[in-house]
Amino acid sequence: MRYYLGPYIRRATDHDGPAERWWSPPDGVLAAIDMRPIPAQASEASVPGPAVGLFATPDAIGLGADYRLIGSGGALADIVPPERDRAVLASAFGVRRVDGTTLAEWMYSALTVHADPTGETAVRPLMPTRRGMLEACGVRRRFRLDLPEALPVIATLQAEYRALRQAARDGQLGAVRRGGGAARFEPDPEFHRRVLDGWGEKFGLANPQDVCIPSDLPRETRLPHATTITESFNKSNSTTLGPDLTWAELENNLEVYSSQCRQVNTFVTASARADSDLSSSDHYAQIDTVNQAAYNGMSSGVIARKDSTSTATYYLYRLYYSDGTTFALQAFKVISGTATQLGSNYVLGASISNPDTVRVQCDGSTISGQHNGTERHSVTDTAISGNTRCGVRLSDHAINTAVDDFEAGDLAAASASLPPIPMMMMPLLAM
Repeated sequence: MRYYLGPYIRRATDHDGPAERWWSPPDGVLAAIDMRPIPAQASEASVPGPAVGLFATPDAIGLGADYRLIGSGGALADIVPPERDRAVLASAFGVRRVDGTTLAEWMYSALTVHADPTGETAVRPLMPTRRGMLEACGVRRRFRLDLPEALPVIATLQAEYRALRQAARDGQLGAVRRGGGAARFEPDPEFHRRVLDGWGEKFGLANPQDVCIPSDLPRETRLPHATTITESFNKSNSTTLGPDLTWAELENNLEVYSSQCRQVNTFVTASARADSDLSSSDHYAQIDTVNQAAYNGMSSGVIARKDSTSTATYYLYRLYYSDGTTFALQAFKVISGTATQLGSNYVLGASISNPDTVRVQCDGSTISGQHNGTERHSVTDTAISGNTRCGVRLSDHAINTAVDDFEAGDLAAASASLPPIPMMMMPLLAM
């Protein structure tokens, strides 16, 4: 295995289907870690400053002159790079330094203790899974509040809490309620306290307000949470999605047709957000494909970690017909409308059997995709956290893409209790 530092490349569709452009690892890459700061991820053009990834290729594949070989051999934990490359890697990632001896330890430190919670100047920090683990690059450690890794995590949680609290107070967060046969969005001004409850469960904290609330905000206590939302699309033909949830269309037009969610126009991409908030950014979303067919660019996808605004920032997992011969599964992140593919295509073959269930799952910084209950992608990505809505995204060719039976829900917490936070760390938690 070879490991390279270098840029993502810009790709565009080369068929007669819907036009798309996105960032991607170079050809031949087996795995990648995106170390770009958020402004670079959101840009459709190359930007100055740190804007690279770490790419793994087989020994038989070498990347071009734009890529620096940083190590070769087995796993990242087995590679001890030359000391001269320590400063090279830190500079490439925009961090002050990297710690440890192996390439795995260098990467882990860049993603944790030296990460930027804002994502403005360096990669955002690795967030624990619902089992309380920090996982990346072959390193797997139990998250504890007395570790240096806790500081950027807590800073991220406090920034998320501040944004969620303000959105709740502004009436932007809540859930769907049914009355008189119609679904309607009902704002919940205390919704941020339900998210706080989820954090308490995840981190084993009896009083999560002592850790997760910035020092300048009131110490509000947790409220119970439990969220699963579903949409059957079982209603008469309509240009308004429903009937079980309320929806906001983000790109082009979707409709209910024959009790399914269907794209109105051909040769375009359309997406919609379910306007009912989950209680955690650790969640899943899934849909069933209905008429996914062998037309170039046709795709059926589901999105997660979307917020309540019109900004196109979310994770996407989709079933896609790509090159005139095969169906494939693809994972993406979209930052302010700019897409980056996470990993490579998982090729299914020349045919599929509708309906297929496509599911995306966000668990800390582990983003995974499933097809008919089998995991096909699992990647580490830190770009998006805190958002609590999900939705669908469809692209079509000569026929109108349709999906059915949307579902999204919080992931169950499975973390053991964490040790109390030391008093010497308390002044640092309001960063």
